[in-house]
Amino acid sequence: MQFNTFNTLFTVILISCLSVNAQELTEKFTVNSEGVNGQIVIEAEGSAMELYQNAKRHLQDRFVNPDNAILLDMEGETLRYKAFSPTLWTYKAMLVSADYYLGYVMTIDFKDGRMRLTYSNMESRSKFSDGTRAGYDLDQTIKGLYRKNGKITSRFEGMPEAFENYMNLEALIIKSGSQGETKKDDW
Repeated sequence: MQFNTFNTLFTVILISCLSVNAQELTEKFTVNSEGVNGQIVIEAEGSAMELYQNAKRHLQDRFVNPDNAILLDMEGETLRYKAFSPTLWTYKAMLVSADYYLGYVMTIDFKDGRMRLTYSNMESRSKFSDGTRAGYDLDQTIKGLYRKNGKITSRFEGMPEAFENYMNLEALIIKSGSQGETKKDDW
């Protein structure tokens, strides 16, 4: 069996998802015809300061340039960072295709035993096959995909779920990172 880059990447992502998905969220982000629910509260073990310190360490390990990514750092209370998702969904029609990804700001507020995660400045960003780019308010974009009967336009089926899945995976990653479950490289 010949391994290529795709197989290797898929295997790494699958293992990461399985280990992260061993945890469950009691409250989840939702993306539907009513728009985006961009705020949840996560139960987590530890004091506000422990959760904050672990989350900050996790973000510093995660980002190539954490000083540019972290927008607000209020010790023991709040962390805010900006990020972009990988391509989450691809639109294809006739000779045009567009890759959609998510640009966002995440705010994490800490209290003993819990964290509040809030997405803001959420943009559905797209890169078209001709190289042009566009950014749209995610809430308005999602609402515009649905017909009056509540059904999504067929060519956009799967898009809301892709964004929702990413948002909830990000929440699980933050939860595991805030509880000190970070990947250590001993090399």
